[in-house]
Amino acid sequence: MNPKILFLLLLCVSFFHLNAQVKAPSYGSVTMIEMDIKECSFDKEADAVILLDVASVHHNDERNLIMARRVRLKVLKESGIDEGNIRIPFYRKDEGEFIREIQGYVHNVSTDGRVVIKELEKNSIFTQQVNEYYSEIRIAMPDVKVGSIIEYQYRSIMKHWGFLDQWAFQTDLPTMISHYDLTILPSAEFAYNVVHRADQPIDVKPNINEGKISFEMRNVPGLRDEPYMDAMSDYQQRVIFQLSKFQGSNGGVTRLTDTWQKLNRELYTHHDFGKAIAKDISDAKPFIKSIEALSEFEKMDTICKFVRNGFSWNGLTSKYMTGSIRQVWEKRSGTNGELNLLLVNLLADAGLKVSAMLASHRSHGKINLNYPFIDKFNAVVAFVNISGNKYILDATDRVTPIGMIPFSLINTYGFVIDNRSVAPIPLSNKAHTQSTTTIVQASMSDNGIISGNMNIITNGYTKINREQVFKKGGIEDMKKYYYLKEETDIQVDSVAVSGAYNDSVHLEEKYKFKMSMPQSGDYLTINLALFTDMSKSPFVSDNRFTDVNFGTAVSKIVHQFIDVSSGLIVDAIPSNISLTMPDKSLQFVRTITYDKNANRVSIQTSLQITNPVYPAEQYPEVKEFFKKMTQLANEPLVLKKK
Repeated sequence: MNPKILFLLLLCVSFFHLNAQVKAPSYGSVTMIEMDIKECSFDKEADAVILLDVASVHHNDERNLIMARRVRLKVLKESGIDEGNIRIPFYRKDEGEFIREIQGYVHNVSTDGRVVIKELEKNSIFTQQVNEYYSEIRIAMPDVKVGSIIEYQYRSIMKHWGFLDQWAFQTDLPTMISHYDLTILPSAEFAYNVVHRADQPIDVKPNINEGKISFEMRNVPGLRDEPYMDAMSDYQQRVIFQLSKFQGSNGGVTRLTDTWQKLNRELYTHHDFGKAIAKDISDAKPFIKSIEALSEFEKMDTICKFVRNGFSWNGLTSKYMTGSIRQVWEKRSGTNGELNLLLVNLLADAGLKVSAMLASHRSHGKINLNYPFIDKFNAVVAFVNISGNKYILDATDRVTPIGMIPFSLINTYGFVIDNRSVAPIPLSNKAHTQSTTTIVQASMSDNGIISGNMNIITNGYTKINREQVFKKGGIEDMKKYYYLKEETDIQVDSVAVSGAYNDSVHLEEKYKFKMSMPQSGDYLTINLALFTDMSKSPFVSDNRFTDVNFGTAVSKIVHQFIDVSSGLIVDAIPSNISLTMPDKSLQFVRTITYDKNANRVSIQTSLQITNPVYPAEQYPEVKEFFKKMTQLANEPLVLKKK
């Protein structure tokens, strides 16, 4: 699904206190119609359904941002009972936000058909610090069971309107009514971007004269995690806000960023961004001097590894310095943004052509190319140009070799902060793929035991993933995640792994294996898919609203050579097949030959994925391809006892 942008408008409005317009049922009062709901009619797989999610946002005389929110939901299945454990995150640093006036009820139907109401008690409300910046309110709603209706409300008071970010109509649960009312500060300008599916109407009612705007959606299906899916926010139906101008109490007007050029200039000259990059770090001079004889690439490689290995990420994200760049140098730790701004500083000091780049990890979500919503970025990386070759370096990424784009940034956009850039640039990597070649040399005995040697060679991003498993958990984790097969009695030993600590060579894994194959009377079968990683399709959902993103092109090649015991004969061999998508972007080929004299079966299998991304509209085709492929891949080789 490609999100459809319906609006990108600027609002210049006067003050008017907002009263919620949605005709919602009274708080604390439910109907038997609601109590009788057994499933969500527009999302039948749902464990629970949000009946109502309403928020009203306005301000007080101190220009605080105030939100009153009310949520009502129904538990439909046992797996939905956990929805009674409520989490409300808030910004705790510098007392930026407070959560007040928390109330809640749980409605159940008794054995005699009466609605029984249980009120939330104060001792079931807790505050838990998450990190330096955020805490969360944790609420344990009472007596939650299948059929319960949970209702709660609260008030959020935030210091300023910079906290106005977005309203999500869609979550992992389906929502019957989602309504958002907003009253804006006097003489303020806000950009808002409404994102929703073409088949999901949204009611937007701006009222410039009264200084308010309302948004409402109904019957929104839940958005659940799917294989090869990027951030949920890329597909989440929502409205995004960004303050672009406001008038202060003294009458002065401050105009904020509303073009990419302005964002570039703002960050390039910002004390905690561009100016921090230009700061002199005297203690770093000896290190920079020690590498001045190296080539530009060697300097980049040395400095990047110096920061990656010598500085620790504190787990926090930021786009700016939270202290001074000198403090980061001295503490040898910082946020992801601080470490990358330090990296840019050192690369520039070494004479390299380098700029900071705003980035958004795939798990964070896509940026809006039409408007510089800075909150859509969650990272800063280094963008280096050496003789026309572009390099993207992340100081917190200790696994991606120099010259490869971090996998989390592939197929995204970055914005270079150099006082010249006017638009984001695409980040793609056609030179590096996900490549696996597997070679199986095996023998099948009369008693149904297959044994042999496995050799697995990986390159590109597949190598990165597997070598990290090896580095963290050694051979035991390699067995656990890759070698031991479900529903088999496979035994693995003599494991050897090479190339895990050398970026210039492939990763090679070797091991010996032994397992029994199914038998029925005089017949034995060998499932040829056991060694192909193609025995199960990752795509099982009937409907999908999200794109399929493999990241890069994918190549999986398997060579199997099976020597059959003289006490067995080959009774049935799967046919040669070639399965291809109409555009040839997905290809599965299997070729089988049988040498009767040697009693040897050779199987060559190949899966090639040349399109990294398939839009949601193509999901039925992708699903059908993988369904057919797994059916064919699981066809057995049948042997018979003489």
